[in-house]
Amino acid sequence: IQNRVVYKYIGEGQGDYTSQSEVPAPKRLTTGELVGTLNLNMLQATIDIAGQAYDKNLQSSKDDDDNLSSSAVVTLSGGKKRFDKPSVWVNGNYKFISRNFDRDNINRYEQLQQWDDSAKVETNREVQVWDAVAGFTPVKGVSAEVSYGQNRDSLLVTDRISTGCRLQPGDRLLLQYNNTIFNHHRFEIRRRNRNELSLGFTGKKQRAEVILQEEWAYDTGGTGAGEIGTILNYELRPVNLMEKLTFVQHRTGDGGILSSVDTGYTVTWEQSIDHQIFPWWRVNGSTSYLYSMSKSLLSDNDQRSSTLLMNVQSEINPSRGFESRVQYTLSSEKRSDFIQVPIYAGKGLGTHVYVDSEYVPSVNGDWYIQQKEVYDTTGLSIRKACLDLNWKADPQKKLKGILNDLVWSGTLRLDEHVDNRIAMKRSWLPGLVTIKNYSSKTKNEYLSSYADLSYRQGIEWVPEEFKNWSGNLSGTVFLKKIRSYQEPGFEGFLQIDAQKKKFFSVNELHYSYLFHDDSLMQDYYIRDVYTMSTQRYSLNKSIEFYLKECLGWARQDDPERYHQKLSLDSCLYAQIHPGVLFKIKDRGRIDGSYEMSLVTIPGETDYRIARGFASGLTHVLGLTVDIQIGSHISIVGSYRGEFHRLLGVKDYRKSEHVANIEMKAFL
Repeated sequence: IQNRVVYKYIGEGQGDYTSQSEVPAPKRLTTGELVGTLNLNMLQATIDIAGQAYDKNLQSSKDDDDNLSSSAVVTLSGGKKRFDKPSVWVNGNYKFISRNFDRDNINRYEQLQQWDDSAKVETNREVQVWDAVAGFTPVKGVSAEVSYGQNRDSLLVTDRISTGCRLQPGDRLLLQYNNTIFNHHRFEIRRRNRNELSLGFTGKKQRAEVILQEEWAYDTGGTGAGEIGTILNYELRPVNLMEKLTFVQHRTGDGGILSSVDTGYTVTWEQSIDHQIFPWWRVNGSTSYLYSMSKSLLSDNDQRSSTLLMNVQSEINPSRGFESRVQYTLSSEKRSDFIQVPIYAGKGLGTHVYVDSEYVPSVNGDWYIQQKEVYDTTGLSIRKACLDLNWKADPQKKLKGILNDLVWSGTLRLDEHVDNRIAMKRSWLPGLVTIKNYSSKTKNEYLSSYADLSYRQGIEWVPEEFKNWSGNLSGTVFLKKIRSYQEPGFEGFLQIDAQKKKFFSVNELHYSYLFHDDSLMQDYYIRDVYTMSTQRYSLNKSIEFYLKECLGWARQDDPERYHQKLSLDSCLYAQIHPGVLFKIKDRGRIDGSYEMSLVTIPGETDYRIARGFASGLTHVLGLTVDIQIGSHISIVGSYRGEFHRLLGVKDYRKSEHVANIEMKAFL
């Protein structure tokens, strides 16, 4: 174990890492593909052959036994598949995939539908799949089709036979019947029989369809299980409205499906709409509701569950000087929690560091962080509701004064997870439960398990009279709840940009305030305000100098010290950041800089204070390179050296130096 990473010895020269450094072994992947097609009037054929050579360790020959693999797909079709006049057609398909070849060309859903197999196809076995189809239309509107296929590796896994017929008397009615039988030679389920009968009506503005389905399967012991279902489909074309109602009854027993025992049912109601209400306003959305009931054969304890999914969007285009987009989603599903999953990236190569019980952002940290949603196994469910609203107003009419130079915008984000057992009417609008619970004197932390609520109001200043000036003003109010803590707060931002010939200036003012309310650790307040100015000067097309200065005031206090007065020299921080940028025409750039930070705030602070710099004196040297050498080689690299000492301490801590370089060759 090294740096919280577990290494396992698998043999000399056969692994991915050496014992001295975390350097992956060199690999080589070579692929080739050959495609041929034949397209005649009554005959079409396609052949696609691919080969792959993948050496996972070029420094060792002991793992070369499985380097080579291949795949082939052949399709053949003859005749014309027509329903409006007499015709005959045949089709054939063959697919071969050897061991260790990539399985990206196998669709799991198609595998389930075509072969009644939901298992993942492993790379350590070969796959052979073929099927043949023949059909004919003796007279207009009447046709029939039959097919047979096999799914094999070295032996037969599943064979399938399908039949179907179609009757279309006129242009409005369509009657179809399909039957499929799967014979499994290795699975516990020996045979599955699927039947489907449908009757459809198609009008000028609407379409309706009734589908009857029956499915029955039995295992090696003779016990069978299956379902009988009815589907109603309706479509109203002028408004693109679609409705679908499905009822399925589940049955099991030793006999056939008619003599089996009823074990429950499932009802699903789906609907969708996509309609242009006005030329400037479009609305689309979909909902899906599922209700299921499972009967217990040993007791009267029936299990019932319901799930609701909703997705609604509204868009207003900017033709009248105003545009907006609204999206609302709602779902009912298993209870879940968000956890941090650290992935070790190497010393100084990550984005986060571990502090106490939390991974927090840090330049050149050791870890990457993935936020993973882990579902509860207790059977509890939650209602997830999310509302996203974006709007922008840029009046087309001429206004007086400064109002003519302003562009207004707003972003509303409401995302909330509420316990379904106590879900109230106000939980349909995300945020109301969390806000009311937070403002209540008697808080219930189990009402909502997650919340991300915020609204940002922005104003952009683009004056017509002063072309070289622009500005932005924004304010964001938020309330977040995740894991063991919640944070209400406010952030403000002001920026003024100015440009004169080769000189460019950016002046910013930032303000942030939040309260970290933690049920497991100490609560604290954060107050941070700073101003930062950036100047850039282009000496010529190749060289640019820049300088950033920052001066700020910040405090991190627990509730008891919030109103306590502190001396100014224990709340200030200052940073300066000069640098030079070299631009190589059509080849890339090189950026070198130095940054010094002095933070007088004592002790360890939240990572959001003082722009992420730690308390004390910090010197940072930085270099980034992104250049193209010739036509086939590119080099991307970076270096960061950090020197830090605490307040009142003369000696520096051990310096950190991180260098990363990557070279790519395009052949």
